[in-house]
Amino acid sequence: MSIFYHQGIDEGYLMELCGSLGVFEEEDTTGRPVYVKHEQCLESLQDIMRFLRRDNPETRDVFMLLANWNLVKTDLLPIIRTYHDDSDLVIAATKLVVFLTLPVDPTSSNVVEQQRVLQLMKSAFLDGETSTVIVSMIAEPLSRFEENGRMDETDTKIVQLILTLFRNLLCIPDSLHSSASAGDHMTHLKDNLLQRFFTESVMEVILLIAQDANREPFVQDNALILEIMHEVFKGQQPRLLVDVDKQATSPAGRKRHAGSAEESPFGGLEEENPF
Repeated sequence: MSIFYHQGIDEGYLMELCGSLGVFEEEDTTGRPVYVKHEQCLESLQDIMRFLRRDNPETRDVFMLLANWNLVKTDLLPIIRTYHDDSDLVIAATKLVVFLTLPVDPTSSNVVEQQRVLQLMKSAFLDGETSTVIVSMIAEPLSRFEENGRMDETDTKIVQLILTLFRNLLCIPDSLHSSASAGDHMTHLKDNLLQRFFTESVMEVILLIAQDANREPFVQDNALILEIMHEVFKGQQPRLLVDVDKQATSPAGRKRHAGSAEESPFGGLEEENPF
């Protein structure tokens, strides 16, 4: 019997739930792998969430199991990308990703190992167009806010969910050392993620929300927005930020700024950098 069962976690049942989410199958016409959800996918996502809510905050056994099974990359992100028209399914999968990427409690055990698996989750967002799909989830709520000047409770929760996910990803620190298995990119995750955020309109959405930070319902998210901005700017020199802005607003500067990632103080962010 699994040790996790004695700790209040039925590891076998949790594994069954993960296996009942879906599977990659080869598409008939192109031969490329396509994620196909199982019939009970939504219910399984909800049950996995119940496991996470009961997780031990000190040892985080459920988190470590799901992380080591690579659930975010193999199932959750493919569900979000493939079934983006199924709002219930996408929101349930996104909630799981948010719970799995929450910042590590420094008083918990295995902090280093937790950070390592979080870095792997963060790197999974660099593959595919996941950020674009996630941004589209809040497009309608923001559009309704622009038209009516207000949001209902459901729209507000969706915006908070997505902002929390962006905060979580930005808070995951880069690896201090590269390894043969993980690769050098693990030491540049923040730069690569920010580049994604700019090219896939994530930063544009964050800035739009920040402009209305003193209005309901965004006023309750002020701390969250501030934390996101802090993580974006952390480690950057103010003088370089001003220089980047000047370069981005001049044609000659744009041409120079289109060089290698090493030439940019943002590690290769797009030249449309609004900062």
